[in-house]
Amino acid sequence: MFQPVLQSLQSFGTFSEEELSFFESRLSAIEVPKNGFVLREGKVCQAFYFLLQGSCTHTVHGTDGTDRIVNLYVRNNWLTDYQSFTSQKPALASIRAFSDCRLALLDIHSLHALIQRSASFFKAGKLMQTLQYVDIGLLGQTPEDQYRELLTHRPELIQAFPLKLLAAYLRITPETLSRIRKRIR
Repeated sequence: MFQPVLQSLQSFGTFSEEELSFFESRLSAIEVPKNGFVLREGKVCQAFYFLLQGSCTHTVHGTDGTDRIVNLYVRNNWLTDYQSFTSQKPALASIRAFSDCRLALLDIHSLHALIQRSASFFKAGKLMQTLQYVDIGLLGQTPEDQYRELLTHRPELIQAFPLKLLAAYLRITPETLSRIRKRIR
């Protein structure tokens, strides 16, 4: 059941069979229905998640009352609110199921047990810092370049999410994204 999680973990480092078995023993599975929350704003993030099935949005509620999509996740993606997880302070963002989801969960206590057991997990934890979301709007790229970046590095998002959500993620209007898509085809 957790084979995709184990395969992904191995991209963060080299682990013995014993370490992988111990890691797998610390995982649990949860299901979150469409529109349900993996993490609510204001709650402390207590886990790393791996999306086995479904798709999720990572959203920050702005001071102006609007929601800003900071990341989109699909099958075989790791997700967490890294800042909340590491600081153990309330999250400023929400992670919500866009479709019915099944996730593997590694809670904070299990992560500590893994790190105490092996330096390999400590190194992997350092590499997992890459899970911090990067605000695509701050990358200094044109909207067209941002869309090309999605096509190249995360094409699965284009299949999983509607144009309106992709446009919101790219910080452009759906009409602008539609024009960009026509030019690129």
